Amino acid sequence: MKIIFVPLMIVCFTAACTPLTAELRYHQVIYSLPSGNSAAEYGDTFNWQEKTPADFLDMLQSIGPEEYYTVQGLHKNWIKDSDITQLIKLLDSTEPCAAVARSISSYIEFGGSTVGDEAAFLIIGFQKGHYPPALNSTRPKITAEQKSKLKKWRADFNQPQGD
Repeated sequence: MKIIFVPLMIVCFTAACTPLTAELRYHQVIYSLPSGNSAAEYGDTFNWQEKTPADFLDMLQSIGPEEYYTVQGLHKNWIKDSDITQLIKLLDSTEPCAAVARSISSYIEFGGSTVGDEAAFLIIGFQKGHYPPALNSTRPKITAEQKSKLKKWRADFNQPQGD
């Protein structure tokens, strides 16, 4: 009997390849859930510890504008400074997606939202240090003026500081 060793090499040639280990996004989450319950039991199935704000926007798009997504708790410092440039680029997007509501909100918007508005809501969450930054992403509706201020804020933030 001969034993033959065949070297195996797996090469990925597409952009769809992902690293074997994802960067974990450890952060504090303040929940108001009964002891022993998980957020997923209440519909919040997004993997906040391993996914990025861009992944969250993709998920909101896949849900569609006829639905909404309920976030359990407050995710402190989940949005990183390194996420903001990509979010700024999405502010003008009119692609439809689901709106976001905190679980403690008594109001739910079924009219949907846009990727641009949800990107703005994420940036505001970064500024405040927690996501979601308010009870609903659509109440009040994010305005073009607010988006302009977010762009200016980031442009000013990126300017070299004088001596």
